[in-house]
Amino acid sequence: MAYEIVNFHTPFLKSAGLYSAGSRLEDETFKITNPEEYDKIESQVGELSEHVESIKKEVKTDLRRLLKEAGFESSGLSNLQIEIRQKSIASIYRKMNEGGGQLKYPSVDRIHDLLGVRILFDRKKYDDETQGEENGEAKEKRRRLIYQRDSEACQKLFEMLQTMPGSNLGKFFVRRVVQKRAYDVNPKANNYRSRHAIFYGKDEQSKALTAIEAQIHTHDMQRKYDAGEASHEFYKKLQKLEEPEMHLCFMPVLKGLSFDAFRKTPRQ
Repeated sequence: MAYEIVNFHTPFLKSAGLYSAGSRLEDETFKITNPEEYDKIESQVGELSEHVESIKKEVKTDLRRLLKEAGFESSGLSNLQIEIRQKSIASIYRKMNEGGGQLKYPSVDRIHDLLGVRILFDRKKYDDETQGEENGEAKEKRRRLIYQRDSEACQKLFEMLQTMPGSNLGKFFVRRVVQKRAYDVNPKANNYRSRHAIFYGKDEQSKALTAIEAQIHTHDMQRKYDAGEASHEFYKKLQKLEEPEMHLCFMPVLKGLSFDAFRKTPRQ
């Protein structure tokens, strides 16, 4: 069962746009299948918690200030929201063991990209983006127009981030900012759209944190992702597959914070 969860359910949930649910399921499975490693990493994360929480607050405050200085308020963008996330325990374990036969990172405090940032904002909306009575071709044209304007807004925000080398995000000194992926231009198979960038630098206190990854997208892009548009697009593509001869039907049952019921059913 654990093998099926790790190798089927978790990747499927993440590919379907339900990333947080997949991560929680993965952590719960790791806790059961490898309790010693789970407890070890959880303990190390706990020891870092005070420093990590301090970094989170400082990064949010300084990033907001630096974006303001870079012209955010006069750029046509608005409603800035900054969120900070930390790698899950299962993700930390994978990262520590990337070296194959030997540990790449001997402890959690040596992982260079433990934290990530999500930068959300609104852009100006136009009348031609409003949905009305339209045929398939007109609807597709409107969708492409919205995607193009979303991408232009993500690019505008990314260019603001590129003004930050030489600045500090709390105790993290930014040396350079580079683009990692442009999923706003080329969405993932599940229709996930976002611009990914990386701050490279150095945390003056821990000496280990040398990178912070940032996801850049509008509130609308996030709402569509949360509402399941990405998973819906993925599921439609999945339905068109002729192989395998199994129709995949996942039925998450929410109990507290865990999804604990999934089912594969034969294609009708």
